[in-house]
Amino acid sequence: MRETAQANAFLERLRSGELTLMMAIRSARTTEIVRIAKATGHHAVMVDLEHSAIDVGLTGEMCATASDLGLTPFVRVPERDYGIIGRLLDSGAYGIVAPRIETVEEAAAICRACRFPPAGQRSQLAMVPQYGMRPMTAIELNPLQSCRYSSKHLQVSRQRTRLLRCLGSTCSRSAPTTCARNSA
Repeated sequence: MRETAQANAFLERLRSGELTLMMAIRSARTTEIVRIAKATGHHAVMVDLEHSAIDVGLTGEMCATASDLGLTPFVRVPERDYGIIGRLLDSGAYGIVAPRIETVEEAAAICRACRFPPAGQRSQLAMVPQYGMRPMTAIELNPLQSCRYSSKHLQVSRQRTRLLRCLGSTCSRSAPTTCARNSA
């Protein structure tokens, strides 16, 4: 998946050697800690699920809050479990920190868990927080892999996107011409 402008800004700070602050979160139980990170000049947060008892739902809320505030959210996962990785990315994490990667194969498995097919095995959904919850096709989610999609896949993906746009606008609490801001 292509990087958002926010993630690019974080990476540019790192690449240029600028001081870049990330707050690790292990014991907070509300999204207020993310607001504190913003107020204290941090550029990113990392919710540490490996060394805490924070649940996935709260982690998603923290990631969404960080993104809304202009911070780049990362999550350190407790295990190399592709299911939880997909859920965290779907709920707003911009990146995953994986523990105890000891082989090339383990690193490749984490990468596959983070990427949509055909580059990975992440379950595809039509809308993600990193792109404003707008419906997206598989080609948009995997721009570097677009040449591997046949015209049949493109046609099915476009039809699915049109359907989701229609469903999203009927569920919206705002004007009927806009899509809902929550995932289906």
